[in-house]
Amino acid sequence: MSEDDMHLADDPTLHDDPTGQLDDDPFADDLSEQLAARAPRRLANRTTAVLGGLVLLVGGFVAGAPVEKNFGHMPAPASAAPTTFPSAFRGGGANNATTGTVKLVDGTTVYVALANGDVVTVKTDSNTTVTQPGSLKDLPVGATVTVTGQTGSDGSVTATRIAKTR
Repeated sequence: MSEDDMHLADDPTLHDDPTGQLDDDPFADDLSEQLAARAPRRLANRTTAVLGGLVLLVGGFVAGAPVEKNFGHMPAPASAAPTTFPSAFRGGGANNATTGTVKLVDGTTVYVALANGDVVTVKTDSNTTVTQPGSLKDLPVGATVTVTGQTGSDGSVTATRIAKTR
């Protein structure tokens, strides 16, 4: 400290505050309490999250209904899906006819899947007529066929005719 600074520190008139403004602590207003009182409230709590999720769920349902109606599962027209005769290869003995999808052609045996998911073994011989260009081995997997023939006791069919419908 210089001599001038020491002289000022000893001057009693500098310590006297005629207005009394410096007698109070300028930081005694507790700024922390005021800031806390004016702080924004937390808007996101558990109730807000639950309500937000509920709004999203209802909105998804409301928006999904028209989308499903316009772009969802389209049922096949009645003329596109061949009908299955009541026998569906069951009942044995008489000539029965049914329609299904070719799953596999293995030599002279054809495996046909029915609409209900059952797979029927269709046995062919030299008397079996196949109505499609080519022979039995040219029958593509996934083709829809109508099979007419005798149903055996084991559920297999000895076909007299296999007609490719699509």
